[in-house]
Amino acid sequence: MLFWVVIIAVTLALSLFLATRSMRGFQKKLLKSPDQALFLIRNSQLIDAQLLTKLYDLSLREDFTFSFEWLIKGQESALVIFAPKRLESLLPELGLLELEDYLISREETIPGQKSNRVTADLAFGWQVPVSNGNVAKADFLSHLELKEDEQLFWQVVFKSLPALKSQPDQTDFQLTVRAMVASQDQNAKIRLAKRISELINLTSEKVQTSPALYDQFLSRLPHEGQLKGHRFSPVEALQLLNI
Repeated sequence: MLFWVVIIAVTLALSLFLATRSMRGFQKKLLKSPDQALFLIRNSQLIDAQLLTKLYDLSLREDFTFSFEWLIKGQESALVIFAPKRLESLLPELGLLELEDYLISREETIPGQKSNRVTADLAFGWQVPVSNGNVAKADFLSHLELKEDEQLFWQVVFKSLPALKSQPDQTDFQLTVRAMVASQDQNAKIRLAKRISELINLTSEKVQTSPALYDQFLSRLPHEGQLKGHRFSPVEALQLLNI
């Protein structure tokens, strides 16, 4: 346990230093378009391969990325989507309800001020690499038991790929998967981080932490560097969403 406390504490300190130093260069990416928003999916049971194919066509034609995110706190959970606001009218069947972002940027964070939103200091996260033929399943999310003050966020960012000439009818995505835990209690956060990292290691070939992971999570941008050559079908994407 002491080993994990030291490792995670050092990683958190390094993350804060490096993220602060690189904030100026990353700030432009964090500026969200006013046309984008976070939505609660009230009819999440309708999300299937056919719905993802519809989103594929829309996002490819209108040139946008989107992310699905599981928000889990204690025994409660919700599925949300971050996407252009016009999606609310384009997909009325999902019953989308616009929400305030549950994350707050470093620039907006006021030291010492309590907030219902998650700050970088309360969170610790990973990027979960996935590759063709080794799709990490997220079924552990279904039977995860968290305490009332423990939170887990599971994010899958979708980027639609043009069809290959050899497969003109193929629907493929590039996917970025991120996981993040949060707690008001630093010791509880460390314990939860250890627990979730072990669960992720059981479902993925390799888990990577990043000093700027919180900022990447907040940006909802795909991680282009690790995605080249990897293409995922709607069915494979559903596995990553635990749907």
